[in-house]
Amino acid sequence: MSRRPSERTSSIAWGAFLTFSLHGLMGLLYLFVLVPCLAFLGNRVEFLRPILQLGYNWYVPLFFPGLAQFIYLLPFGWWLYRRGDREVLKGMVIGALLTIFLNGTCFAWIAWNARG
Repeated sequence: MSRRPSERTSSIAWGAFLTFSLHGLMGLLYLFVLVPCLAFLGNRVEFLRPILQLGYNWYVPLFFPGLAQFIYLLPFGWWLYRRGDREVLKGMVIGALLTIFLNGTCFAWIAWNARG
């Protein structure tokens, strides 16, 4: 069963929208769950102390959303693949690649300007 081109385009756009929506949800989860847990447990759990001594600026770019996106996009992408929604999966991949390239560009710009 083939889809019309307009349906295919909207499915790809829907996949990209889902990717960016998941980024937003994970950002809220990070802000309201992970950061308070780290702040609360930081003085109580020994292995978290070195992370917190480096400051929040150290691990925010590392975990959000560059590497962390694979934690929630890979299972969702696998589910879409198994379900047969290849067009939505293509949109998710496009959205994930855009995120990686934008994060890399921003990180390179910040690192370039921070050299002094």
